[in-house]
Amino acid sequence: MPNIHLSDFSGPLLQIIRNPVLRCVGRCKDMKGYSISGHLHPDATEILYIVRGDGSTRVGAVDYPLTPGTIAVYNPGVEHAETFDPHSPVPYFYHLKFNEFVISGLQPSCLLPGGLPPTFAAGEEGAHIETLMKLLFAEVEKQRLGFDQIAQSLLLSIMLMILRILDAEHAHIEKAESETLIVQIQQYLERHYTEELSMKEVADHFHINYYYLSHLFKNEIGISPASYVNALRINEACRLLCVSRLPIYRVAEMVGYGNQSTFQMQFRQRKGVSPMQYRAYYDHNDLMIPGTDYLPPAKTPSDEGGQKKKP
Repeated sequence: MPNIHLSDFSGPLLQIIRNPVLRCVGRCKDMKGYSISGHLHPDATEILYIVRGDGSTRVGAVDYPLTPGTIAVYNPGVEHAETFDPHSPVPYFYHLKFNEFVISGLQPSCLLPGGLPPTFAAGEEGAHIETLMKLLFAEVEKQRLGFDQIAQSLLLSIMLMILRILDAEHAHIEKAESETLIVQIQQYLERHYTEELSMKEVADHFHINYYYLSHLFKNEIGISPASYVNALRINEACRLLCVSRLPIYRVAEMVGYGNQSTFQMQFRQRKGVSPMQYRAYYDHNDLMIPGTDYLPPAKTPSDEGGQKKKP
């Protein structure tokens, strides 16, 4: 098993530095023998919580069981395929997709630490997670006053419970000293990413060599510190595009880009669409999966030869 370093829940690792943005809520309850072929979500984490049914999910050529009380977590870009036994009880599960969050010790918009299996038992937290899922789904389904804020709070609670489960299962693994520094750097970048940042200045702030900073970040987080900063900026830009009508140049300025052309280029590289296309997509798509069931992602205009592309 890979050498994974996690701290206890009161420590700096596995703390939510930036809150998530809920993108999709779904439920499957009346589809006997449900299955979906391999698919992935390039810029969102997905969670499944199994209430009823027996099946499996294939990730990286390995089949992991899906049974009542199981949680499945897929980080962005992780291909997965779920299949339920047609001879078992009709599957019943909830699923959520969300992004634009940061957890200390992990890449932006990633919930599952590297090296851990994508499925695990909810254990004694299962009843609480199921209740939170039901409440979240009901809020989004009814869409009464304040539903969006309540839904975000419920999502945050679900994420924290999942981190608590992961911590309890892996608390025996010793924490590396370098991770404390990584978390400090992540928190520093979170506070200053909107400013004109030089990685040499960041290294000097922590009294380390720039090359050591780059090596440490790539080794522990998996990307360079400059890529991490760009991810923070684009994540915040996505949030602003969805919750405000600010002009694109102003969004670029607010997240730390002095040049709108650079912002447009970075945004398209990371999201596959322009900022305007991203805003337009979420303007016309609500949180509910069609028919309240978990279905394969609907085809977008780009899939059918059009210009618009789903973020």
